[in-house]
Amino acid sequence: WCIELAERVDIGARGPDQLLWLERLQSEHDNVCAALSFAVVYDPAGALRLVGAVILPWWLRGRHQEIRHWVEASLVAGSEALPALRARVLAYCGLVAEPGKRAITGALGDCEPGEELAVAEARQREAISISLAGDDDVATASYRSLLLTTLTRRASTGDTVDASEFAELVVAAVDVF
Repeated sequence: WCIELAERVDIGARGPDQLLWLERLQSEHDNVCAALSFAVVYDPAGALRLVGAVILPWWLRGRHQEIRHWVEASLVAGSEALPALRARVLAYCGLVAEPGKRAITGALGDCEPGEELAVAEARQREAISISLAGDDDVATASYRSLLLTTLTRRASTGDTVDASEFAELVVAAVDVF
């Protein structure tokens, strides 16, 4: 039921009743965290599905460190899960990446401060590849949009970004949307 709730909130939080949906998820915060703790150990696919649904609502509520923890834990636990489940979580890595900070756990724990956006970009590119293989045009366009945000963030930190690739990503996403 936590997954179903989180998925409803993820959709509702994108509409005019955003605050109501965010509050609904907030009221079940302890239950969602307990479900995540259980799922990371016993149901990695469920953990990925749940994390994929709470990333945006929790990000909107400022739960950035908590998201980062659960993203890493679910990606490690769900390494063998359905690619589409992993892709969704991978695609949001740029949103939760924090330039200049080390990640809490998992694969990003080995990167230097400032490298986290580069790791997130690589993860987002993997998500796009997965969605292209699955023939999901809307997911691919969404993941491209998220990658565009990460590339913009990288450019704002002084990293070089390929302007022609950026334009191609915009056009490809807009064509689907």
